[in-house]
Amino acid sequence: MAQGVNIPIKYLLITGTNFASAKLSVRNFQNLIGRAGRSGVYTEGNIIVTESKLYDERRHGSGYYKWQDTKGLFNGATVEECGSAILNIVRDYSVNYKVKLSGTEIVNYICKNIHDNNWTNKLLNKLLVEINEINKNDNISYYKQDIFEQLCTYKVSMDSIENEIIYLLSYHPLAQTVDLLHEVSNKLLENTLAFYLATKEEKTLLRQLFDAIDSKIEKQIGDIKKYTGTMISMADADKIIEWIKDNSINIEKRITKDLLDLIENLFREVYPSLNLKKGFALSWIHGDSYEQMHEEYKIKIYYIEKLCQYNLSYQMSFLVGNIIDLVDAECVNIDALKLLQQALRYGVNTKTAISICEKIFNDRILAKQITDIIGNKGISTDEIVISVKLKKEKIISLLSNYPSYFANVVENI
Repeated sequence: MAQGVNIPIKYLLITGTNFASAKLSVRNFQNLIGRAGRSGVYTEGNIIVTESKLYDERRHGSGYYKWQDTKGLFNGATVEECGSAILNIVRDYSVNYKVKLSGTEIVNYICKNIHDNNWTNKLLNKLLVEINEINKNDNISYYKQDIFEQLCTYKVSMDSIENEIIYLLSYHPLAQTVDLLHEVSNKLLENTLAFYLATKEEKTLLRQLFDAIDSKIEKQIGDIKKYTGTMISMADADKIIEWIKDNSINIEKRITKDLLDLIENLFREVYPSLNLKKGFALSWIHGDSYEQMHEEYKIKIYYIEKLCQYNLSYQMSFLVGNIIDLVDAECVNIDALKLLQQALRYGVNTKTAISICEKIFNDRILAKQITDIIGNKGISTDEIVISVKLKKEKIISLLSNYPSYFANVVENI
């Protein structure tokens, strides 16, 4: 609803000011309460926070800070400024009201260990030990996942910088890249929002980060051409190249299920922070409903939707795209990989259903049912409209049980 669903509300009840494990941002909160008292419908609207503990505990311990934070959400003067994911790396990170991690120390650790691809896990363990020493009475395991996810966002930003520098270097002959590396990197840094927003001290830390990335690239400067076609870090590209070799992807033909099993294993290695149960991707492309997946994997519907739409439809599909970029041109599994990438994107497992999602409407459940009507004949996107027209009456009859939007689309093709 906070993202802009246009429904006028007179009373908006807010059960809490946290979203999952994170605090609701001022920007999202003010966007959310803008749904109440819509102009032209109501002259006023009311927002009621129903979490009574906020008021009851407003004078004690952490309750005081939560009460101040909640009041701040209603303050029109606290609109948040634009931020930068890169700049967040060099700034202090508040774990809770008692513990704050120094941005300077985190930057120094990252720069010192940048050649170690496992630096996120090692830094996590180091930070947990330090937090335990500072706050012995607290349960540090409670913060473990939050800190790990924060460190992973740092790594994503670092990998993006690395990839962009490599891409910019690819425009120049290999013989010039070593000499141009620092110049290209420095120009990129000075054109970032992070550098524009940073204080003098933060700019120094940002230069330190970029210099560390430069040193990492310089060690593999002779191989950068093979990384330019991807949108991932050199380390992740090397993992994929090694995976292709170890599993004979170029020369040993695989069925879709076996290929997907191997890709799931690679996914866990490349994206350790994205939890994904074994077999979950197969259920997704088989067209299982969220309810069926809920029953099988014992995961809440809300999280199933998030796992499917982000972890699978976007992130795993993106990983398969990088595999396609890195396999040989004569790879025997290239067609299967391309089909699997589309299947993961849409949550269906046939070319006909994929074509329906791409050309008619993107709804995996209906795509599967329409495929049953027109026949699973591997219909391409160029032919799907004609095939749907030939079975229009039966399809519209099927769609009569669903919102009229779908029937209208088929009527008008």
